[in-house]
Order: sequence, then structure tokens, then C-alpha cells
Amino acid sequence: MQFAEDYFTSGKSDPNHRPKYKTCLIRIPETYNSKCLNKELSNEESKVKFLQKWNGKRTDVEALVHEFRIWLTQQEINLTRDKRKKIPNIKTEYKYSTNRNSQNNNLIRIDWIEKLLKTPIEDYRKDCLWRIIGPYLLNFKNLSELQASKMMEQWLDECNKLRQLDFEPKTKIYSIIKGNKGYKPISFAKLKEENKDLFFLLESKTAN
Repeated sequence: MQFAEDYFTSGKSDPNHRPKYKTCLIRIPETYNSKCLNKELSNEESKVKFLQKWNGKRTDVEALVHEFRIWLTQQEINLTRDKRKKIPNIKTEYKYSTNRNSQNNNLIRIDWIEKLLKTPIEDYRKDCLWRIIGPYLLNFKNLSELQASKMMEQWLDECNKLRQLDFEPKTKIYSIIKGNKGYKPISFAKLKEENKDLFFLLESKTAN
């Protein structure tokens, strides 16, 4: 339920709202929201309405399974990080260089991700965006949403030349940016534990 709330609102749901089965209530259509009535809104304004009715077609669940797996992995990472209550040492987490960004002397590049940004791949493009490229551009390099969006779009354009994307790139980029929770990119070592196929693919692509 927590995943559904975050996913179907594109990360815009209240971060302090953590629904559970025993506490999650839904409002019945054609009833009235008491909070709205207490604010002296009219009955029409306070009425619970249908915004869109189901068209009777079932959605392909495979797309949700993929995103749910990523969400579960991130929850496990968050739990482990909260238990440790310390900032990971960047030297042990990442392959890095001492190259500095011209606009920020404190910003360290992660070499293998920089190589990935210049290397199109034919598979695992969504995984790379969600766990690696998006967090790297937004939360490690601290680029603006516009700058990060352009870089992700350019990378996907090149990937599309290798094999056509099976998703709409701008929609996926938008969901990553709006669902950004401030997480850092996954480390190369952790990637090997979670997704060996992607790890070996990137290792072969970024080896040189």
C-alpha cells in the first residue's frame, strides 16, 4: 500500500503518511468529507466524487512488479542505513577519482557512472535510471532538475539507437525526478549483490 501511494502519485504523496491495512480508510463516493464541512465549504464542494471510473481493462502488472522490486530494495537499503546511523565512506563505497567539478571543488566524480553516461546499453535502462543515473545526477552531483533531465534524455536517446526503448522516456524521467527522495546511487559492489546481470553488463561496457 505504501508503494502504491508513492507510485500512483509520482512521489507527490505526503511523506509522513504511511498507510497500513488496519488504518487505511477510503471515502465512499457520494458521501461528504467532514473536514471540508467543518471548514464551511458547501455540500457540493465537500462531496466525495468519482474523478475517473475504471474502463474495465486490466493493466499489465509486469511494469508494476518491476517498479515494486526496485522500491522494496530501496526500503531494505534505507532500513540498513538507519540502523547504522552513519554516513558511508565514499572511498569504500565507490570507485572514484580525485577529479573535481569546476563549479564545486568538493564534488567527487564516480568514474564508472561517468563512463556509463557516455555508454549506451541495450538492457536494464530503467534500472540504471532509477538506481544509478538519476540519484547520481540529482543527489551526488546536485544538478538542477532541468540539467539532470536533459542528461538522462540524451543517454536514453543513445540507448534507443542500440535497441528501441519499451517505455516513454520523458514520462520515466519525470517520475524519477518527482519521486526523488535524496538517495545516493547504488555502489558498484552493492550492485553486484542485487543485480548480477546488470553488474556484469556494466562491467563489460565500462571496463576501459
